[in-house]
Amino acid sequence: MAANVELGKVRKRNIALRVTLYIGAALIGLVALVLLINLYDPALDPDAAAAMNAAPSLAPDKENAYFVLYGLGVAEGQDPHAHGMRFVTENNAWMRSVEAGKPIDRRDVEAMAKQSETIKWHGVTKDLCGEQRDDCLSSYVRNRAQIDKLARDNRVRLARYRSLYRYKNFSETSLNRIHLNWLPSYTGTEHETVIAQIALKAADGDVLGALRDLTNDTEYWRRVLAGASTLISKSIASNFLIRNYALASQIVARHRDRPGVMAHLAGMLKPFTSEEKDYKKAFSGEFQWGAHMYATLHNQQSEYGFFTGESRLWDRAASSMLYKPNATINLQHQWAVRMQALTDVPAHSLAETVQQIDGEFSKFTNPFRVDMGYNPVGKILVAIGASSPQSHARYIGRVHNLDGYMRLLRMQLDIYGKKVPVKDIGSHLENSPADLFDPYRNQPFRWDPDKRELWFEGINPKGKDTLDHQRIGVHI
Repeated sequence: MAANVELGKVRKRNIALRVTLYIGAALIGLVALVLLINLYDPALDPDAAAAMNAAPSLAPDKENAYFVLYGLGVAEGQDPHAHGMRFVTENNAWMRSVEAGKPIDRRDVEAMAKQSETIKWHGVTKDLCGEQRDDCLSSYVRNRAQIDKLARDNRVRLARYRSLYRYKNFSETSLNRIHLNWLPSYTGTEHETVIAQIALKAADGDVLGALRDLTNDTEYWRRVLAGASTLISKSIASNFLIRNYALASQIVARHRDRPGVMAHLAGMLKPFTSEEKDYKKAFSGEFQWGAHMYATLHNQQSEYGFFTGESRLWDRAASSMLYKPNATINLQHQWAVRMQALTDVPAHSLAETVQQIDGEFSKFTNPFRVDMGYNPVGKILVAIGASSPQSHARYIGRVHNLDGYMRLLRMQLDIYGKKVPVKDIGSHLENSPADLFDPYRNQPFRWDPDKRELWFEGINPKGKDTLDHQRIGVHI
């Protein structure tokens, strides 16, 4: 009896030992398989390589306003454009050296970056008009003393801002890389002060002069809109232009009977070109930013790399084995191409297209996907960095909002020009041409007779998880 019990224990131990060995062998085999398949990194997809190394369409340097943005704050007497050209050239050379693993001394670049802020901006502009831009004319008049002080204290920077108007082109020539440490000045304070001065000129009776100035400013920012190859430039240009069109609407509403008002707005009312409306170039710039980061993560000398001087051998081995740069860039490019669908649809189809792609985004960013054994580090990095369809749509919505604002202004002028009675505005809208429709509904604009407002629901660029709407309108 005792022998049988002992024999049973031995059998159980043998079974347990076998199970342990099988499990161990399976785990070792699985690890070996993962390591084996991660020995391979494919070649870059030709389309991904082309997108990664695509250069912006370059304008002649002397005609490119972009360089001035790097020199708005250089010392008085220096040439902002020349300073910007030198800075961009030196900074691009430094970025290339870092990517090649042989970084050059960047003290000259750092010194030029400091020189760019020799003349700093003095004062605050955020309270000159409310965020909704409802009645900036009245707000600017109330804040006249503050605006006059801003103009006195920032004479040099404002003159340099206005010098941007004389350049025929805008082309971002800085290499769009993760190593781009210094962005140019995007002149938010200068722009707000300039349009405040334009509003005061209109309030003081020089309406036509104000509209000429506003048209000059608008034409510059439309050149930025067309030439931008980064999301920040495209978005800022859209925001500033919406402010300009809002101010134009308010000036026209107050001075509609002044001779020449309509003619002086002709430059602002030219339909947006495909380059102005298209976000593809800006999204391509974002792809380049990520792709060059992924390409240099293994470079120990890269300040954004995986490794530091204290990295352990195990850390290096694990990251090297489980991260494949080319596969990561190819994966990032696949998602970037899919997101291009959002730039190809009209405003009234945008929300529907976002819904269609949203399910794909959930699968794309799922950390438990079945193919996670290959290049797991790269897949996780791309999933973390991938923008959702809603995020892309909020960027694209800025231009659709802007297009809608211009259509509102054109409809406002049409109503004034045809002297449509207020009681007939609703029926007038119903008979309006398609190029004056609400871009998001592809139907006539809405009319609120109580507020005397033409309006549509645009996309809120500050929305969170969904495509939140915001009311955009002009008062008749």
